[in-house]
Amino acid sequence: MTNHMTQRGLIRGVVVGMAIIMLVVLAGCGGGEDKPPMPSFGGYPNHWVVLTSLQSDGVTYNMNDPLTGNGDTFNAKYGDPATRILAMQTYYPVEGASIASDVPVFRQNVDPWQSDLLGTSAWTIKNSGCAVTSVAMLLAKYGALDVNPGTLNKWLTDNGGYTEDPNDSSVLDQIDWKVAAGYLGPNQTVSVMTSGDRVDWPDDPPTPADLPMINTELAKGPVVVGLELK
Repeated sequence: MTNHMTQRGLIRGVVVGMAIIMLVVLAGCGGGEDKPPMPSFGGYPNHWVVLTSLQSDGVTYNMNDPLTGNGDTFNAKYGDPATRILAMQTYYPVEGASIASDVPVFRQNVDPWQSDLLGTSAWTIKNSGCAVTSVAMLLAKYGALDVNPGTLNKWLTDNGGYTEDPNDSSVLDQIDWKVAAGYLGPNQTVSVMTSGDRVDWPDDPPTPADLPMINTELAKGPVVVGLELK
């Protein structure tokens, strides 16, 4: 009897352990089979999205989510146990840019780019490409030619657009936000946008995002924000 109970306990422990691993895999920027998404424990953004407009309640944003496309909303009231804003990255069109009325939608988890590796790392756009996909959306809005998550990722890889660890491909390459603003497609001679400075709201101690600051920037144009998904 004791042996059977021990075996059942071990099996139950394995099942629970597998469930925890699956939750970790699905909790981040992507979610998929080839590599787990970038972990985000300790108050670092684990998912980047494009905020496109603010609703009348002053805390609900319309957004383009690299995982699901457009039509999503996000409530930024501080204290939401599931999600909150930890960072903001701003971009501005250059003078004379051909600005589209809406933010074009790209998704990180579709072909032909979802299996492309980010920089020199072993991580894919599908799993951890929410940042590069978000920037690609803004580049497309401001008139960049031939841009999508795949072309932007290749350009960043070839032009020093990632902070890389050449000795460890398991480390996710981090996008250089300012370099990304200078993207030039194969048929493009001038960049279409410039980069502002990234703003972070610390997690220790927990610091609410400055929504008035975000709203001021959003009145100028869409912004990229880093979320902590729990």
